[in-house]
Amino acid sequence: MAIDLDSGSGLFDKLGKLKFLLNTINTNIGSTSSGWPKELNDALVEYDGGTNAERAAVENLLNNLEEAQQGANGLKSGIRIAAQNTLIAVANADDPLSSLTVAAALTVLIDQMNDASETVDASEPSTAYTTRGERTGAITGITQANPAVVTSSAHGLADGDIVTISGVAGMTEVNGLRFVADVVDANSYRLTGINSSGYTAYSSGGLWHANYGNGPIALSVKDGSGNSLENVLAEDILVGCDNSDTSGSETFLAVGESAVTDKLSHLWPAGSGASISLSTINGSTNLLTNGDFETFTVTNTPDDWTLDTGAATTDFLEENTNYLRALPALRWMGMALPCWPSRKQSRVWKVARPTLSISGR
Repeated sequence: MAIDLDSGSGLFDKLGKLKFLLNTINTNIGSTSSGWPKELNDALVEYDGGTNAERAAVENLLNNLEEAQQGANGLKSGIRIAAQNTLIAVANADDPLSSLTVAAALTVLIDQMNDASETVDASEPSTAYTTRGERTGAITGITQANPAVVTSSAHGLADGDIVTISGVAGMTEVNGLRFVADVVDANSYRLTGINSSGYTAYSSGGLWHANYGNGPIALSVKDGSGNSLENVLAEDILVGCDNSDTSGSETFLAVGESAVTDKLSHLWPAGSGASISLSTINGSTNLLTNGDFETFTVTNTPDDWTLDTGAATTDFLEENTNYLRALPALRWMGMALPCWPSRKQSRVWKVARPTLSISGR
């Protein structure tokens, strides 16, 4: 026998109806474009110009909406249980289970789907990035408070932007430091985690700088073997440099959207809740010694590298004409064509003709 999956009254037809019911509930209680929140907001807008008594008449509706959202949890939990019991009943009817559990039923279902080459749709989020670019603005005030609040007209910052402050008179304690912005409104933002209560009072001037540079970010939804990560869900991830004190050893912080663990929630899926620190690597220091091929004690042979095949001067040359950049590079005369691999980062460099490898590593 085989489980009826999608004949019109099969397992997935039944589970699909239950999922649609769950989606409809979550849309109604949570959507700001078509659900109860939208309708409530439209109603409240009508009261904006009303009297105090009229506005007081509807002041509890937002709390009532939250109570209604929480009240739907019982029905949503019932839908989940119904789906689990449906799966168990269908699988057990087809092939008696060793135990009436979701795990045992899934084992039977997956085995049958594999045998029949049946599949379910995978998550296929797209990947793209945008750069906010470097921005700057004038500061007209900083409060002595916890946290400190900066006044800057039409600053255009977003929560999480990394801000550097300079040129402030009075509250000089903030000059040269980096802060994470927490936006209050269009003209002010908090300096996250900064208690300026004991700082000197702000007197005048100052500039903020945010998001130096616009370097590209490599994104992928595949694992190291090139397989698609089919359970990946889409979210926005903010990446910013949070420490650039040492050139070549900068650190970046990648922060995802807040996580929602309850898969029945009208807010799910939200984000991963990830907060990951990433350290840069530098070819001349913390990756490989002389990995940038800038040091040549022996003519045309980069220090700390061994020529596996080929010969110095004939196949490898020190590039001193600044063809690529202001510092020396390695010029490789491979396959009878000149090439300048100025940033090859590998413990062993393998090519068809002349090769070199790192020495003593």
